Amino acid sequence: MKIVVLEDDPLVGNGLVRLLRQYGHRALYVRRPEEARTLIASQDYVDVAIADFGLGDGESGVEFLGWLRREHPQVRRVLISALDRPREFPDEPPTQVFVQKPFAAPALAAILRGSPTCTP
Repeated sequence: MKIVVLEDDPLVGNGLVRLLRQYGHRALYVRRPEEARTLIASQDYVDVAIADFGLGDGESGVEFLGWLRREHPQVRRVLISALDRPREFPDEPPTQVFVQKPFAAPALAAILRGSPTCTP
Protein backbone atom coordinates (compact mmCIF):
# COMPACT_ATOMS: atom_id res chain seq x y z
CA MET A 1 0.00 0.00 0.00
CA LYS A 2 1.02 3.59 -0.55
CA ILE A 3 0.51 5.52 2.68
CA VAL A 4 0.93 9.23 3.37
CA VAL A 5 1.84 10.05 6.98
CA LEU A 6 1.07 13.61 8.15
CA GLU A 7 2.70 14.16 11.55
CA ASP A 8 4.35 17.34 12.84
CA ASP A 9 6.58 15.52 15.33
CA PRO A 10 9.54 14.09 13.37
CA LEU A 11 10.25 11.41 15.98
CA VAL A 12 6.71 10.06 15.74
CA GLY A 13 6.46 10.54 11.98
CA ASN A 14 9.76 8.87 11.16
CA GLY A 15 9.06 6.03 13.58
CA LEU A 16 5.68 5.42 12.00
CA VAL A 17 7.18 5.44 8.51
CA ARG A 18 9.84 2.90 9.57
CA LEU A 19 7.15 0.65 11.01
CA LEU A 20 5.00 0.89 7.88
CA ARG A 21 7.99 0.09 5.68
CA GLN A 22 8.76 -2.96 7.83
CA TYR A 23 5.24 -4.16 6.94
CA GLY A 24 6.15 -3.73 3.26
CA HIS A 25 4.21 -0.52 2.59
CA ARG A 26 5.44 2.49 0.67
CA ALA A 27 5.22 5.20 3.32
CA LEU A 28 5.68 8.88 2.49
CA TYR A 29 6.19 11.34 5.35
CA VAL A 30 5.21 15.03 5.48
CA ARG A 31 4.95 17.49 8.36
CA ARG A 32 2.39 20.01 7.09
CA PRO A 33 -1.07 19.73 5.51
CA GLU A 34 -0.08 21.74 2.44
CA GLU A 35 2.82 19.33 1.85
CA ALA A 36 0.39 16.41 2.12
CA ARG A 37 -1.97 17.99 -0.42
CA THR A 38 0.88 18.56 -2.87
CA LEU A 39 2.20 15.05 -2.37
CA ILE A 40 -1.21 13.43 -2.85
CA ALA A 41 -1.83 15.49 -5.99
CA SER A 42 1.52 14.34 -7.43
CA GLN A 43 0.85 10.62 -6.93
CA ASP A 44 -0.92 8.23 -9.28
CA TYR A 45 -2.75 6.89 -6.26
CA VAL A 46 -2.65 6.84 -2.46
CA ASP A 47 -4.30 4.05 -0.51
CA VAL A 48 -4.28 5.47 3.02
CA ALA A 49 -3.57 8.77 4.74
CA ILE A 50 -2.62 8.81 8.41
CA ALA A 51 -2.83 12.22 10.08
CA ASP A 52 -2.13 13.38 13.61
CA PHE A 53 -4.93 15.36 15.22
CA GLY A 54 -2.78 18.19 16.60
CA LEU A 55 -0.53 19.48 13.84
CA GLY A 56 0.52 22.65 15.63
CA ASP A 57 0.33 24.83 12.57
CA GLY A 58 -3.27 26.02 12.44
CA GLU A 59 -5.00 23.18 10.63
CA SER A 60 -5.92 20.02 12.50
CA GLY A 61 -5.70 16.48 11.23
CA VAL A 62 -9.50 16.37 11.26
CA GLU A 63 -9.66 19.35 8.90
CA PHE A 64 -7.07 17.83 6.58
CA LEU A 65 -8.85 14.46 6.50
CA GLY A 66 -12.15 16.26 5.84
CA TRP A 67 -10.54 17.86 2.79
CA LEU A 68 -9.22 14.47 1.74
CA ARG A 69 -12.69 12.93 2.09
CA ARG A 70 -14.15 15.59 -0.22
CA GLU A 71 -11.34 15.69 -2.79
CA HIS A 72 -10.11 12.08 -2.78
CA PRO A 73 -12.89 9.93 -1.26
CA GLN A 74 -11.21 6.69 -2.36
CA VAL A 75 -8.31 7.28 0.08
CA ARG A 76 -8.82 5.60 3.45
CA ARG A 77 -8.37 8.00 6.38
CA VAL A 78 -6.79 7.30 9.77
CA LEU A 79 -6.65 9.93 12.51
CA ILE A 80 -4.15 9.38 15.32
CA SER A 81 -4.01 11.28 18.61
CA ALA A 82 -3.06 10.93 22.25
CA LEU A 83 -6.45 12.54 23.02
CA ASP A 84 -9.87 10.90 22.76
CA ARG A 85 -11.53 10.69 19.35
CA PRO A 86 -12.94 14.09 18.38
CA ARG A 87 -16.72 14.11 17.90
CA GLU A 88 -16.33 15.71 14.49
CA PHE A 89 -14.41 12.63 13.28
CA PRO A 90 -16.78 9.65 13.35
CA ASP A 91 -15.41 6.15 12.93
CA GLU A 92 -16.58 4.67 9.64
CA PRO A 93 -14.54 1.46 9.37
CA PRO A 94 -12.70 0.65 7.21
CA THR A 95 -12.86 3.97 5.31
CA GLN A 96 -12.28 6.30 8.25
CA VAL A 97 -10.93 5.27 11.65
CA PHE A 98 -9.45 6.77 14.77
CA VAL A 99 -6.51 5.26 16.65
CA GLN A 100 -5.43 6.52 20.04
CA LYS A 101 -1.71 6.85 20.74
CA PRO A 102 0.20 4.98 21.86
CA PHE A 103 -0.89 2.06 19.74
CA ALA A 104 0.69 -1.31 19.16
CA ALA A 105 2.03 -2.33 15.77
CA PRO A 106 -0.53 -5.17 15.43
CA ALA A 107 -3.39 -2.69 15.91
CA LEU A 108 -2.05 -0.54 13.11
CA ALA A 109 -1.60 -3.59 10.89
CA ALA A 110 -5.23 -4.61 11.54
CA ILE A 111 -6.45 -1.16 10.54
CA LEU A 112 -4.44 -1.22 7.34
CA ARG A 113 -5.93 -4.62 6.51
CA GLY A 114 -9.35 -3.02 6.90
CA SER A 115 -10.35 -4.77 10.09
CA PRO A 116 -13.36 -2.93 11.53
CA THR A 117 -12.33 -3.53 15.10
CA CYS A 118 -8.96 -3.51 16.74
CA THR A 119 -7.56 -2.49 20.06
CA PRO A 120 -4.53 -0.27 20.59
